[in-house]
Amino acid sequence: MIAGNIQQLDKARAELPFALYEVLRTINDLDFSIHKDGQKEVHGVIYKTFTANTDLPEKRTPETHKDFIDVQFIISGNELAEFCCLGDTKPHVEKPEDDNYFYDRSSLVLNEIKLTDGDFIIFFPWDIHSPMCHKSDSSKVRKIVAKVPVSSL
Repeated sequence: MIAGNIQQLDKARAELPFALYEVLRTINDLDFSIHKDGQKEVHGVIYKTFTANTDLPEKRTPETHKDFIDVQFIISGNELAEFCCLGDTKPHVEKPEDDNYFYDRSSLVLNEIKLTDGDFIIFFPWDIHSPMCHKSDSSKVRKIVAKVPVSSL
């Protein structure tokens, strides 16, 4: 997992694989005043822009992906993202056709990070994650989730 803020993208370039830096650079070049919610694919990367409400962690199911890296960018709002290492944990629900693997929350010890405008977080296949959470009050978040093929690294 890698987290940062888009304002420091040039400095983060040193720690990011080229393909992930390029995805964040593409996001940074967007004009969000005219960029609409929806999905598009650019050079094999799927960009999903959406607006949604956060939920209590117990209502969110932790997940991983095998074929894609999630680059999550907060356009506006704030959320808690929960995470832990995959280790040898096995999913309780597998949907390989969607590249989604879901985990029983009660068997995990999850950490959390607060994300707000301009923050990004990158989840690799070995990172169990549960984004779009809140502690007590739901909030509206506008974000982009870029699905980056692991093979691009």
